[in-house]
Amino acid sequence: MFALILVSRADAIPLRTLWDILTPYLLFPLGVIAWVCWYSGGQLNREHPFRGFLIAAAILGVLCLAWSAGMTSEYDDYEKGSSEYFDPEKARRGRETGVYVWRVAFYVTTAYLVLFLRLRQRTLPQR
Repeated sequence: MFALILVSRADAIPLRTLWDILTPYLLFPLGVIAWVCWYSGGQLNREHPFRGFLIAAAILGVLCLAWSAGMTSEYDDYEKGSSEYFDPEKARRGRETGVYVWRVAFYVTTAYLVLFLRLRQRTLPQR
């Protein structure tokens, strides 16, 4: 559902954007998502495991939706605190490039793959 919302908000979803985000820096957020999903996958309910899948997709979808609206955070060294605000320029760039559509696809795919592997590991009989 969040991917559809992001697609409807984007002006275009060019393949050039996909190639631009496929950098080594993409491995860090994917690694964090995989690590969190691996350890939270141990808590999946055996009767209704897909609740965890939906929760992961909702969290990642809300984050990408907020980022596509231009949500930005800055740390102020003088006041020793951070502030969050919506940057219209960042939102415009996100709409033009469709970068958050690609990001939510990568993030949710990673989360689902790791949760599935963790669920599969828990349900296989131990030798």
